[in-house]
Amino acid sequence: MNKNFYKNLIIVLLMIVTIPAGAAGIRDEIFYLDRDNKLQLVTSHFAQLKPTAVPELVEILKVSLANKPLKTISGKYPVSAIAQGELILKLAEFADPRAKNIVIAYLKRSTDRFNREVAAVSLGSFGDPAVIPLLRESLRDRDPVLQLYAARSLGELKDTSGYETALKYLHSEDKTLKIQSMYALAMIGKTEAVPLLQEIKKDTAYRDAATLAEKKISYDHLAAVEKSRFLDEIIKTNTGEVAYWAASEYVKLGAEYLASLRKMAEDKSYKGRESVADILKEKDLAVPAKK
Repeated sequence: MNKNFYKNLIIVLLMIVTIPAGAAGIRDEIFYLDRDNKLQLVTSHFAQLKPTAVPELVEILKVSLANKPLKTISGKYPVSAIAQGELILKLAEFADPRAKNIVIAYLKRSTDRFNREVAAVSLGSFGDPAVIPLLRESLRDRDPVLQLYAARSLGELKDTSGYETALKYLHSEDKTLKIQSMYALAMIGKTEAVPLLQEIKKDTAYRDAATLAEKKISYDHLAAVEKSRFLDEIIKTNTGEVAYWAASEYVKLGAEYLASLRKMAEDKSYKGRESVADILKEKDLAVPAKK
């Protein structure tokens, strides 16, 4: 094997080892090099990031958007496009307003299609209506996925401008676009879409996406006193992403519903019990195992 192989191997090992925060930055903890000498993300470290990491993540994206290499303890390397997209999604997960401007910059200026799409679907997470004009403009983009992601973010911001766009792709022959249109309709929340979704879910290829969209729209229009019973029935009769969504919403109802959720996770009559267990684990709400 040549010396470059050993050099790259050493660099990878150096960058995967966790480094104390005082000795190096986050970039040295979560990145590794691939065969093309581009920085990718180490998932195990990336998943553990906290909101305190936002300023450095923003700085990493600023450098990357400018097409500059990122400085690390082992040299300067470009961050891969996929890694940049993953960072944008992480910032959307945190919904920290300090990250909004870099996500806007990616939607406006990135030359990478994937990253523009990710930026469009992420902007709704920040809850700032100031981005609505930009998202409305994105509805006219040449990329249909970006259009649908913009419609989805608009819906998250309680703006229904993307409704016609979502309806258009609901009848697409492209499976990806059809499914993404359902997710957009779910966020937009117009009840007029429910009969269409009920018809589409008869097709097994689209059942989960259509059911999720239909249930979310219906749920959003329920009175508060009806919500827990509605979600309970969904978890009892559905699996996969539909049950996962319902369990996520159940957690939001408040601490007084936690005992019921824990019972669902153990009750074999509930088809979605595994999704409930996953949510409880992710939110650190599961009952600790007895020693």
